[in-house]
Amino acid sequence: MGKADVTDKEKIFRDSIGQKATVQREKHEGETATMPNQHLIDLGLEVQRVPEFKLEHYRYLGSAAVHVFQSAVLGQIDIVSQAGPLVTFGCPEDLAAKAAEDLIREMKERYGKRTGKLRSGF
Repeated sequence: MGKADVTDKEKIFRDSIGQKATVQREKHEGETATMPNQHLIDLGLEVQRVPEFKLEHYRYLGSAAVHVFQSAVLGQIDIVSQAGPLVTFGCPEDLAAKAAEDLIREMKERYGKRTGKLRSGF
């Protein structure tokens, strides 16, 4: 799929996000982030226990997530990103970045986009 396959609606969305959006960033750490981060950690540890993944002898290095919300009333989109568990469990930054790239590749595939493959497998 090339740029010619982009619909007018998608073009308008990309334009409004890229040029017209008002971005407000907030950091929530400490007590506010404790429960959501614990749920994310629990999810990662639960994945490790699935026999088909064969991860029982691996050391868990953390998890990251992105949650997307849309308010139909306000016409507003909120994105909540979690990366704290990666730092908590000592995942090296370079490895976390490669994991994020792999997530983007997986998302593109889920939406029917083709992805290139590097010699390394990433």
